[in-house]
Amino acid sequence: RASLFDDLPSACYLVGRAATEHFVLPCLETALVDGQDQVIARALGCLASLVDMGLLSRSILIRPTLKRQSENEHKKIRLGLFEKYCPLLLFPSVAVRHSAIKFVNSTSSAFGSTDSIVFLVPILRPYLRFEPLHEYLISPEGITRCLLPPWSKQKLLVEMRKVTKQPIISPTGIQWTSIDKEGEQKGEGAIELSLSTEESTTSDPEPKQNMLDYLGMLSRNRLNAFDTGKGEVVEKLDGAIEGTLKLSQNVKFPKQSKSSLSEKTIPEWFSTAREVARENGDQITEFSALQSVGALTQVYGLSLVDATRQGGVATSPEDQAIDRFQLSVTEVKERLQARAAKEVEAASQGQWGSEATLDAALKDTTLLVGKLKALSVPPLSPRLGAVMEWQGRLQQVSGMGEWRPRMDALIATTPPSGEHTAPVSRLAVSHDQRFLVSGSFDSTCRIWELRDIENSSGILKSSSVYSMHSEGSRINDVAVVEQSHSLVSGASDGRVHVWRVDMTSSKRVPPNTNSVQNTPGISKVSGSSQIRAVDVSEGEILSVAHYNSLSASLVTFATQRGIVHSWDLRSEKEPFALKHQPELGYLTSSALGSDRNWLVTGTSRGFLAMWDIRFRKMVKLWRMSDPRPINRLATSYATTPSAIRTNSGPRPLLFVANGNECGMFDVSDGSCQQNFRVLAPMESRGLSTSKMALPSLKEVNISTTQRIGRILRQERMSPLDDDDKFAATGPKIHTMVGSMGGIDHNYLITAGSDAHIRYWDFANPARCYTVSGHIGTYQRPTFERVDFQSSTRLMLCRQNDGPRLKELESSRVPRRLQRGLTRPDSRHQDGILDLKLIQRPKALISASRDGSVKIWK
Repeated sequence: RASLFDDLPSACYLVGRAATEHFVLPCLETALVDGQDQVIARALGCLASLVDMGLLSRSILIRPTLKRQSENEHKKIRLGLFEKYCPLLLFPSVAVRHSAIKFVNSTSSAFGSTDSIVFLVPILRPYLRFEPLHEYLISPEGITRCLLPPWSKQKLLVEMRKVTKQPIISPTGIQWTSIDKEGEQKGEGAIELSLSTEESTTSDPEPKQNMLDYLGMLSRNRLNAFDTGKGEVVEKLDGAIEGTLKLSQNVKFPKQSKSSLSEKTIPEWFSTAREVARENGDQITEFSALQSVGALTQVYGLSLVDATRQGGVATSPEDQAIDRFQLSVTEVKERLQARAAKEVEAASQGQWGSEATLDAALKDTTLLVGKLKALSVPPLSPRLGAVMEWQGRLQQVSGMGEWRPRMDALIATTPPSGEHTAPVSRLAVSHDQRFLVSGSFDSTCRIWELRDIENSSGILKSSSVYSMHSEGSRINDVAVVEQSHSLVSGASDGRVHVWRVDMTSSKRVPPNTNSVQNTPGISKVSGSSQIRAVDVSEGEILSVAHYNSLSASLVTFATQRGIVHSWDLRSEKEPFALKHQPELGYLTSSALGSDRNWLVTGTSRGFLAMWDIRFRKMVKLWRMSDPRPINRLATSYATTPSAIRTNSGPRPLLFVANGNECGMFDVSDGSCQQNFRVLAPMESRGLSTSKMALPSLKEVNISTTQRIGRILRQERMSPLDDDDKFAATGPKIHTMVGSMGGIDHNYLITAGSDAHIRYWDFANPARCYTVSGHIGTYQRPTFERVDFQSSTRLMLCRQNDGPRLKELESSRVPRRLQRGLTRPDSRHQDGILDLKLIQRPKALISASRDGSVKIWK
């Protein structure tokens, strides 16, 4: 509210004097009796600026002096702004007094010397120690020298309680009772006060009539005029709105941290009301069902504070009972179609005359709903399923340590039939390592429990299936909602689903223990439930992600049209949308920075765009030196091996998988720190200079006045190059996982179109090997390291093309291949699309185009 008045004079300059006096002044006068000193000070400063700009006429500033016959006639006289708000010269706040002096200076300068002495000085005389000259009125120092001492805060509080006819509480908590002139004791409604000797000797001036008028307006916002502090209601103030202004200015919002938001969730009946309102169109919204303060606090998680009580405003028994029952769809429809709902909707939207027909009991709720909408405060988060807790703490998963996968050590795999019937595109693991979710092109997401992997017979069986996506669609991406058991899935039908994995837990005593006191609950998947779904009608959903910021729980998803949308799970609004130019190609991957402030997107033309989420702006645009499609992106904030040797700090890193290589780049300067490249057998025989070069990011100079296509032509980059021209002859890398930050244990695991899983050590090629995919009749691949200047490295994997069995003489066939029937090959039969690391047990999970999910130890 205070910030509004900094820029308000500029708007008034455009609309002129008449509009300012008719429409802006009521807003200003409301702020001049606000409950916060900062708002009053800014409003007075704005008023002074309007006087300096000549946007207020003299008739508005002062009114002709009339003889007042009685107090009743005095109330009917409309005072000018100068006379009405001069009492602020004695206000306890220094900022308010300074702004009031500025207002007097501006008015005196506008009136001139003669008129100031004639019209302004008589109004100011009750607040001055001596008669001032005109020179004193136009300078802050001069008025400050003339003013009486300001009131103390205690004096202001006492006088406001007098005006509102409330009993006065002393600082020590003693209830004072006054004695009138005739010696008769007055009751609790008395407005006189007999102060102690110490209090009566203070220099606070007695309030004048103008001051009493202002205190009457101010007390409506700073005191609860209807509560004595003992729960008793006293006489109401004439013209006061019953409690609404006081209630609306004492709202405490819940903390936006992850732990606080997970404590309370939105009630089920409000979610039902939202669905019903969406079906009925835009005539009425779900907020019309909020017809009580108690219901409002449950939906938003607010605390409504009463100045005279400890804690919040007590709600009615009906409000407190809302949590104890659920409204059916029929009951929600009846509530939304009722007349009260339509009146609340009209009043919250500010329709003219709607408050006049509104029930008095709904005024508090309506005012709060309007303010929450204006501030864009989202409701509470839906029930996402919190991660399991043990002894009051969220279960923390330890790191992978020195673990690394063994060669061909398959723990479990999905059966040939009965599970996914199409390629498995993505994997997602819950934060508490309870379950794994796989998304497939068969339009389903399957849930796999991880607790019995080591003791299984080697066959994975899903515990539940989520099949709410349209039949025939492909699941392109799956992501876990942070600190919950919910997931986000995006499909080729253009819809994004947020759904929850329902868990049941029970205490069970392990065989070697005799007590369940310190034993965590054993959870089990019981099903899945859809929470929300959104359709933006922009083609396929190519990638999805979720993160919690300081003020929102955001889902981001990229569409086929090149737009990255955001979706706050607690509201229906879109916080931001990032649009790519079509010349860059279609989006293929995205990754969020570790600090949640920046986002990197990759395209099919080899472009990388870096976005600042806070300002919704593209800040960097690069193109890969070999502009093949970007298959996968990942970010990290860690210290590189070269930085460890030079005692440098951690850096923001970006891993880019395109073609047959995966590069690690420093986001701050775009330099390549290390690269991992797989060479096909034909490429391994003779390496050209280009095969030994490091990839680079060429920065494109972006401008707000030029289109991307024109910039690309200036940079001599053809946005219409055929992607087949850059098709890698070697295997393509589709996914990668890894670990960084240690001294001797930095590794990267990649997988791609050749169905191979490769383990890369950042420093030692002797520690690199193939986890899965090697064919026994072929020679083992060899790994090499090429060092460049500036401590950058290139790690190479040379695939050796060995002879086929039919090409060998029978005498030269190895004896191990003459053993007859052997165990079937455990490797994937088609390209691998995703990898994930799990820590309970420590294992590697892979998903392939052959429709299988495998777990490697």
